[in-house]
Amino acid sequence: MSARPEFPKLILKVLALRHGPGRRFIQQLLERGRTRGAGKVAELKTHGQIAAAIDPDILRLAFVSLAMTPMLLKEIFEEQMERPMDEAFLHNLAAFNGHLFAAGLAPSVSGKEGEKP
Repeated sequence: MSARPEFPKLILKVLALRHGPGRRFIQQLLERGRTRGAGKVAELKTHGQIAAAIDPDILRLAFVSLAMTPMLLKEIFEEQMERPMDEAFLHNLAAFNGHLFAAGLAPSVSGKEGEKP
């Protein structure tokens, strides 16, 4: 998102129009992402690389939320933190989010979903 920080705001503006000309494009873009994401999740499950119980739609929403929210609220966050969300900050945020995803997607040690290792 740092390469195109205006993209999340554009998506919200287009979707807010309800029937604007870009709405169908955004919907198609999101549907392509949904289809590709579901395929990737299925592949990772097949190879035992992520937990079998992972819902691809929930994963996609979590990913989009973590990617877009910082850019949508950038000015407010910067004001509250009293520092810029510069490239180094966004890199650290992405690394942290990657760790969150790795932990959340990991197959259970026992092999049984829902069990604590």
